[in-house]
Amino acid sequence: VTGSSVVVGSALDEIVRGQALSILTAIGIIYLVLSGLFVSLRVGLVALLPNMVPLGIYFGALGWSGIHLSPGTSLIAPMVLGIAVDDTIHYFARFIREARRIGDEEKATVATLAAVGPPVTVTTAALCAGFLCLVTSDISTQREIGILASFALLVAWLTDVLLTPALCARMRIVTLWDLVSLDLGENPGESIGLFQGLRSSQARIVALMGTLIDVPAGRELFRAGEPATGLFVVINGRVRTWLDGPDAGLPELHHLRGELVGEAGLSVGEHITHAEVVEDTRVLRLSQGSMEQIGRRYPSIAAVLFRNTNRVLAGRLALQAHAQSLDRAFQRPDGRLADGGLSVEPLLGDAELARSLATLRIRPDTVAALALIPLVQVAWADGRLADGEREAILAEASRLGVPKGTASHALLTDWLRRPPGDGLYDAWKEYVQALMPQLTVEGRLRLRESVISRAERVARAAGGVAGVAPVSRRESVVLKALAAVFDEEAESPRA
Repeated sequence: VTGSSVVVGSALDEIVRGQALSILTAIGIIYLVLSGLFVSLRVGLVALLPNMVPLGIYFGALGWSGIHLSPGTSLIAPMVLGIAVDDTIHYFARFIREARRIGDEEKATVATLAAVGPPVTVTTAALCAGFLCLVTSDISTQREIGILASFALLVAWLTDVLLTPALCARMRIVTLWDLVSLDLGENPGESIGLFQGLRSSQARIVALMGTLIDVPAGRELFRAGEPATGLFVVINGRVRTWLDGPDAGLPELHHLRGELVGEAGLSVGEHITHAEVVEDTRVLRLSQGSMEQIGRRYPSIAAVLFRNTNRVLAGRLALQAHAQSLDRAFQRPDGRLADGGLSVEPLLGDAELARSLATLRIRPDTVAALALIPLVQVAWADGRLADGEREAILAEASRLGVPKGTASHALLTDWLRRPPGDGLYDAWKEYVQALMPQLTVEGRLRLRESVISRAERVARAAGGVAGVAPVSRRESVVLKALAAVFDEEAESPRA
């Protein structure tokens, strides 16, 4: 069978098949590009939707008007798709920047429309005017192309200014460029407790889903009694928290890199402490909405975050209980009452000792680090810290119940980064001198043996030269000084 009608029919069939294949291929490629750009299959689908609507309406208009798909009209769909994708990416990129700057998605939508709307409108108007010039042509195919192209471009413009803002209004979007360029410091998965177990790229996703805020020294983060809208993670700098009222006598706490602030307030709905920035600080604010979005979009990351948050809270409760037990251990008798009871005064409540411990960041959630001070003192005896000594201290910390991600471990990391100074060792001596009178002779010997044996293991970890003289002369001096702290109290009978 041959003839012009058969050839035209075959050509139209090829045009339809080619149009369907090219459109589907383009949609698939665009979806992959958008998903990679926004680091989320879900966000890629959302970004693709405003580009699909003009195509659907265009092909629906062809069928409704009875216009057949021809070589001319088949060019309109890919052209409109390309222009719509371009406008969508421009909108999303500006929206992300405004959302980071303002910190509110709905306000960012208004700001984005004000910035992107006018140029998109002018561009669409110019393109429509250009295609409408074809309406004056004597060739019907050209008139159809002019009308259909202008109509499709108008639909794409309406989609970009109406549907796209509605889809973005409650979304926090992460781009691949932000993911690559964001700096969270060295090893965020290890140095920031909330990110423990996450890869660096996953930690950046969490940071970009929240809000990174640079806060100057002296400014308050929140006050007690204010509604708690989110928790804060200290990325760099220092934040102090303190209590008013009946607990005002408790020492203030200083939070450094990796520590959470305000997480308890988020649980109860309002902050229970005051928080002020001590030095220029960068914090990550994670609101309840941010956490919910992470849960919906990145469930595996959310599971790790919730696990780490629970671990931090449980660790603080455990350390608080440990601190209370130390309170009881620090109690000393001041005299006997008529009924035979004892009047006691906790040494942790003593102003002088409390001040010396607080200035060294020894507080209820870091009190477990006290046991590591003699090990740090031995390791730094030679003025430098060998890799073997560092590994030995970290191993002892793990045995003593100071795992990564806790405030005690973060404090230990600071001590291993640079020499902590003599004040730390003096505070430890004061601690031991207060504790020893409360122990039996057997308890004192066990404590002495435990501290000295751990310190000796750290000293030997450096290895010496070819295994000769693994303990240096200066380390030996420090070991003797540690033993002397216990020997000074050995002659004092227990009260």
